[in-house]
Amino acid sequence: MKYCSYFLAASLLLVIGRNAAQEPSKEHSVVEISDSDCVALQDSEDELTRALKERFNISVRQTILNTARYKGGKSPLEAVYAAADLMLEAESELPPDHARQVALRQKWLTTAESLEYTIKDRHANGVDDLRVVYLAAFNVAHARVQLLHAKKQIKDK
Repeated sequence: MKYCSYFLAASLLLVIGRNAAQEPSKEHSVVEISDSDCVALQDSEDELTRALKERFNISVRQTILNTARYKGGKSPLEAVYAAADLMLEAESELPPDHARQVALRQKWLTTAESLEYTIKDRHANGVDDLRVVYLAAFNVAHARVQLLHAKKQIKDK
């Protein structure tokens, strides 16, 4: 009986731990990259500024699309990270706005963490290989470093 209790307790802990690891926090779905991250175009802006903003807005939408397609199993993970890199590069060429830079990088970090959760789950189910798990972990670390750099720029000003 004693061993049965240990077995049941261990099984319960395993199930609880697995379910906790599989369920992303509500925070992830709330603060991921979204259309609200696009910047408004002003009629009074010069042609270059408008073109930079348009390019940034396209890259935001491409990141959202590629993320959704990956989570739906219709796009490779590399497409998500390529779109995110283009988005962050396009954002860096916009007129400086440190608050926007930090907010966007925070959202990208949250999106990358959500992707990492999805990837680990897909790996556990035999869908993604270990290479993809490491790619996701690297991109979470990279997003964290970019966020810290953006926060440091504000602090240094």
